[in-house]
Amino acid sequence: MSHHSLTHSGLLIPAQSPAVKFHSQPPHFSAFSSFPFFFCLLSFVLLLTGCEKNTTSLLQQHLTLSLDYAAVTDVWFNVQTGNIDLPMDFKLLRDDSLVLQGKLNTTDTTLTDTLLLPAHSYSYHLQLYKIGALSALSNELSITTMDTTSHEFQWTSYTFGGYHGSSEFRDVAIVNENDIWAVGDVTGDSLHPELDYNAIHWDRSQWELKQIQFRYFCNQPSTFPAPANCILGFNHDDIFISAGSQFTHWNGKVQDDLECVPVSSYKLWGTDETNIYGVGAIGKIAHYNGTFWQNLESGTDLPIRDIWGALNPSTGETEILAVASLRNQGRKMDLLRISDLQVIPVDTTGLHVNVNSVWFEPSRVYYVAGNGLFRKNRLSDTHWKDLPDLPLIYKEAVRGNSLNDVFIVGDFGMVSHFNGRSWYHYQYNELPLISGAPRFLVNDSVHELITLHRPDWLDVFARG
Repeated sequence: MSHHSLTHSGLLIPAQSPAVKFHSQPPHFSAFSSFPFFFCLLSFVLLLTGCEKNTTSLLQQHLTLSLDYAAVTDVWFNVQTGNIDLPMDFKLLRDDSLVLQGKLNTTDTTLTDTLLLPAHSYSYHLQLYKIGALSALSNELSITTMDTTSHEFQWTSYTFGGYHGSSEFRDVAIVNENDIWAVGDVTGDSLHPELDYNAIHWDRSQWELKQIQFRYFCNQPSTFPAPANCILGFNHDDIFISAGSQFTHWNGKVQDDLECVPVSSYKLWGTDETNIYGVGAIGKIAHYNGTFWQNLESGTDLPIRDIWGALNPSTGETEILAVASLRNQGRKMDLLRISDLQVIPVDTTGLHVNVNSVWFEPSRVYYVAGNGLFRKNRLSDTHWKDLPDLPLIYKEAVRGNSLNDVFIVGDFGMVSHFNGRSWYHYQYNELPLISGAPRFLVNDSVHELITLHRPDWLDVFARG
């Protein structure tokens, strides 16, 4: 009951008392004749005081509603109940309309509201009930959802190699829009068709083919530009490249280190030059601390296809996930979490056995791609959801910048983008073409590299 509604009732009560209503005789005041008025006024004051005490009691329950994260169409809230005796029934109201209700059992709870509008403001509050009676009110919380990103891109294609065999790129590292690397196997160029290259570099104005040297055998002096598998770049003078079980560093001008390592890496990931992980064949995971490499026991003998990590802003810890599978053999797969140099299996309920890539934002969204695209909002969720309405094509990789800017690429030239609200699947006539074929597919002896440009973002998709 608000103060406004109580005041309105209090003004009506004296207007109905006999001392005010009848005027046939001069008014005669006495202690008794004015009693109804004072009685009603006293009742009103007591009632008002009771409501104030009741509201104060509700507010003193320390029920706090705070924003965990606002995406484009979904919002996550944190509920802290303080000294309130649980369990209690709850109602979550958005702009004074009920959107969620249930039972609150713990003092720290996460609630989610969905199907919201992009870039839209809402007001929320929470109510707790005990045996049907309102027992606690939370603070009012105003939030604004994220906006969507654009599906529109400018596509540019570049052609490399193909002079004495097929070429392919296997990995890309983007330091910034003027410092981009791609590694793989490039057979010749127009000036030197007989030479092999294993890297290309973009320096703002042009691409330059490079020969990054690796040994024919570990601990032997002879080197050659062996096909490179993966690359990791932190800044212009801090680039790491792997080929087989060898690992080298580019200092911005030349290679300044080359060593054999305990893993033949398919992928590299790390936070800086003193914290790098390599994953690869037969379940191998190794960690580099800037000085030496350490093998980690993975608990699997499957090839580990991909690794990704990101900082969890809620906990301050870095989450790292790796995905392992036999791909097309389709017998089994593993999803692994790395924490404090320990490898822990993650529940895979709902995942297909044929998977190849992982990307996530901690405690926000998790994707696993392969024979389908699978999603969780939190790792603790009980089931991976297979997203519907996507092309029935094998997804080779998933990467993103945020919840509202995610790409998947796959076989037969598939490129799809999620803007936080909808997926867009680019058609062949929207992409650069060579003789009617998507340019990022193998075209016999030619490999094409495709870059995506947008004012706030640039990425490169390479496909052999």
